[in-house]
Amino acid sequence: MEDRAHDLFGLGLTLKIYSDIQSRSETEWCLNLKNLSFGATMTALHIWLDDLSKAFESGEELPQVLAIRWRHKPSHKDLAFVFESYLKELNSPFHKATDDISGRWFFRRFFATSQEAKSWLQSRGTNETDSDLNTTLLDVPVEALLP
Repeated sequence: MEDRAHDLFGLGLTLKIYSDIQSRSETEWCLNLKNLSFGATMTALHIWLDDLSKAFESGEELPQVLAIRWRHKPSHKDLAFVFESYLKELNSPFHKATDDISGRWFFRRFFATSQEAKSWLQSRGTNETDSDLNTTLLDVPVEALLP
């Protein structure tokens, strides 16, 4: 099931159904999650972390800043908590920045420096792949995942 989700999301990226989800510049690589469903958000995160890992393993130079930006409705605060908990469970180097509120939306941001990301990727080992991320279990009540 998870492989199909990744394949479908990857196809959506290729066909530009999901536009501007990933961006890269010399100084920053960013995952822009916008207002995706929770399942699409988690799938996009897994794909992006896998791409990041592959870039690191191939010797590509990482930018100074890696960022995750997520726009969500206030009613999805439980999902935001689960997302943040998941980043912590992965021992990811991403630090939460101050949330912004604009009208009906919350803007949540997470950042990591290049050095933090490199250390984390090295500690994960070169054998861990995106499928290993998928097996990570969250200790979260099912109710927190429901809209």
